[in-house]
Amino acid sequence: MFAATVVFFRNRSEDFSAGAFPQRIRSRTHFPAEGYRPHFAPKGSCDMLGIVFAAFEHTRFDEPLQAGLDYLYPGSVDYSALRPGTEFWIMEGGTAVGEGVIIANGHPSAKQAT
Repeated sequence: MFAATVVFFRNRSEDFSAGAFPQRIRSRTHFPAEGYRPHFAPKGSCDMLGIVFAAFEHTRFDEPLQAGLDYLYPGSVDYSALRPGTEFWIMEGGTAVGEGVIIANGHPSAKQAT
């Protein structure tokens, strides 16, 4: 499990040129619930890492919240990029719906060799 401060966008709609990452920023139509499974993409990278929102206080769009998060694929995916201080996009497909920063991390084991 790890923790992050996150913000879900409200009233945002931006499109970027082909090759940019992310290509779109959009607002969610409703606030996510516990169990929400987006991807985190560290800023400056195109890597998409599956995570699960395990616990957080319901708040408002565009306001920071503290979230307890779990790794969606521990042991299969290398999550080492998610270190304290890492800024990231919250992705739904190719669309960023929020952003945040890792504040604490209990690293899972790295990807297993097969």
